[in-house]
Amino acid sequence: MKTKSFLQELPACILVLSQIITAIFLYGSLPDVVPIHWNIRGEIDNYGDKAAIFLLPFVSLFIFIVMSLASNFDPKFKSQSESARNKFVLIKFAIVLLLTTIFANTIFSMMSQKMPNIRLILGAASIFIAFVGNYMGKFRPNSTVGFRIPGTWLDEEGWNKTNRMSGRLLVISGILSFFAVLFLPIIAGTISFIGLTIAATLAAFFYAFRLKRKQDL
Repeated sequence: MKTKSFLQELPACILVLSQIITAIFLYGSLPDVVPIHWNIRGEIDNYGDKAAIFLLPFVSLFIFIVMSLASNFDPKFKSQSESARNKFVLIKFAIVLLLTTIFANTIFSMMSQKMPNIRLILGAASIFIAFVGNYMGKFRPNSTVGFRIPGTWLDEEGWNKTNRMSGRLLVISGILSFFAVLFLPIIAGTISFIGLTIAATLAAFFYAFRLKRKQDL
């Protein structure tokens, strides 16, 4: 069982390790000051220390460790089905994969002095949102993963309804965001991505609170 769990976690571990190794390997070849921000015209408007190359690798490592510890210490998560636990492993991998994509894009920008590929980053983020949304309704009440507000996550019926609805909203927003980022001008695509993500999140909160209010009547 432990061997199977290790093998499931291995791809995400390899991605995190590859980020750290790449950052260490490239650190010496970077100039002391690197671009860290661009304006909407694609012009560099801020520089920072090259140590910024280590930020995303350690963010990836931190998130992976925190999610792993949270699932191990959450008694409600331990009671999840094997299928649900496997889906959680996939979500962790998807997070690390997204951060690795952003990291690779950042490395290219630092070395080439060119603006990051925003379409690639937002397109990957859109796929990630839809991917996570597809699994939102697969977990029983727990403190580790899922969409919850006080009151609904303690009630299994409220939990199931809220997470199924929020999952659908995230899938829809992720798909619409992907095509917006792909086909619209970059500024319009970025605004669409942010707007759709916020709208889906607010709609999920509104649905959860409305459901909770009906249950209290």
